[in-house]
Amino acid sequence: MCSLREQSLRRALQVKPGVIRLLWLRRGNDVISSIVGVVLLLVTNELALPDLVATAKKSTVRVDIEFAARQGQSPERVVKGAGVIVAPGVVATCAHLFDDLPAPAARVFVVPDDGAPELTASLELSNDVALDLAYLKVPGLKNRPAAVASEAPRMGEEVFFIGHPFSLAPSLLGVGVVASDEMAIPTEKYVRQLRLLHASANKGNSGGGVFRRSDGRLIGMIQIKTGAVGPELRALMKARYSKSIAVADVDPVKTLQTVVSEMDEQLNMGVAGFLSVKRISTKAR
Repeated sequence: MCSLREQSLRRALQVKPGVIRLLWLRRGNDVISSIVGVVLLLVTNELALPDLVATAKKSTVRVDIEFAARQGQSPERVVKGAGVIVAPGVVATCAHLFDDLPAPAARVFVVPDDGAPELTASLELSNDVALDLAYLKVPGLKNRPAAVASEAPRMGEEVFFIGHPFSLAPSLLGVGVVASDEMAIPTEKYVRQLRLLHASANKGNSGGGVFRRSDGRLIGMIQIKTGAVGPELRALMKARYSKSIAVADVDPVKTLQTVVSEMDEQLNMGVAGFLSVKRISTKAR
């Protein structure tokens, strides 16, 4: 067992890669109390962020949906979000990516972020709908699952995450800090047990893995962003009207709905919610 002094010393000696810090420690009440100072040398082996990101990208994917072609048109393919490999051939992502999905008329693809070939996937939703979890079974997926952290995330811990905000095909990196312990977060349909992340997450980050900055291990999955229009504007955005009007050949109601929809998508308060990895099944399904 380490003494409190030794534990405090270890925390104090956290330095960047390749840096040697000298610390003079006065010792007392022990057999070497006559020694006024002891020189302590420490070299950390913390990896640089680009190296951690490169490793993490081997276990993260983009999630696309291809809608069946309408008559006389080509199939439409849409970037829906991100996912993380949690078991051989199994990708975990958010169930809300597939809301209102016409399953018989659409196909799901996973595109590994490390450049490996894309593959088709079959969808399996979690039995606990409040978790907003979905699993994609991907035959032929050779990428390894993410290394999972054994300890729960701590408030103040630095993290990074990988996703596809704004439906961008290339993966984008985000960095942040764990802003809370696990807490009940009310969403549009359910109350979820999430941790908050002080970072900017947007549509397309959903399902992306959250990794610990210190060692690159998986600690959770992005599920929600903060910042959205209120219930009245949301009702207006979703309303359907039997009649329409035009002012200078422009329908003001549809224009307003479009503006409100873009506001709802783009508003961001700089805080995201992520599901802890302990709630994600990492066993082969």
